[in-house]
Amino acid sequence: MSAMPDEPSTHLEEDRRTALRARAEDLAPWLRSIPGPGFGIVLALIVVQLIFGLAAPSEEWADFVSVLLQAMILWSAMVAARIPKGVRRASGALIVAVVVGTGIVVLAPGIELGEVLPSLMVVALIVFTPLVIILGVVRSMRIEGTITLHVMYGVLSIYLLLGLAFALVFQVIGDLSSANFFASEASETSGNFLYFSFVTMTTVGYGDLSAAEGVGRAFAIALALTGQIYLVTIVALIVSNLGAGRSEPGA
Repeated sequence: MSAMPDEPSTHLEEDRRTALRARAEDLAPWLRSIPGPGFGIVLALIVVQLIFGLAAPSEEWADFVSVLLQAMILWSAMVAARIPKGVRRASGALIVAVVVGTGIVVLAPGIELGEVLPSLMVVALIVFTPLVIILGVVRSMRIEGTITLHVMYGVLSIYLLLGLAFALVFQVIGDLSSANFFASEASETSGNFLYFSFVTMTTVGYGDLSAAEGVGRAFAIALALTGQIYLVTIVALIVSNLGAGRSEPGA
């Protein structure tokens, strides 16, 4: 008997979720024809970026491909987050301009900028991508009323982007410093910086690569702390509540 007064509230909650879903589809109706668009695609592209970064040689064309891949990641995140079409168009035009401009500067003969410019471009793209993912995650949780795989993939994408971002930060520090970044005098390649970033973030601590000077060490500590805090709080919370919905009134 006590549960009867709560039934109208339950129906109102379901109606609100249905209305939110309809509104999201109205903002991006073309998404209905795409089977399961979500942050899983973004996560897969980030993994491709990681594999390419570890395997690619330290050459200009590889730097440009890294910028192109990160631009694709940002665009895919905007699609998965269901950013309104007008904003997507304006952002897409800016992304294309960044990629084309970087390609001209990096691949044009006679222009010597090292890896600083492409590294800065990738960092800039990486900075905006987590913001877009967060918007999509919040919107998904609000509409669905539960934590889905879509949300989990978004949270994991942010974690991997953190490692990518710090790898580029380490690379910029190495390019701008006159001294060698690594204490072991290892070559300052993109692959080494990426490897060092993820080994540091996961606190594996192999010891084959370590920062030699204060700035690099400070960022390494910041990465280790941020990565572990994010992993044991946000990721753990999302994974442990996967599929759990909001408690119904009167339950």
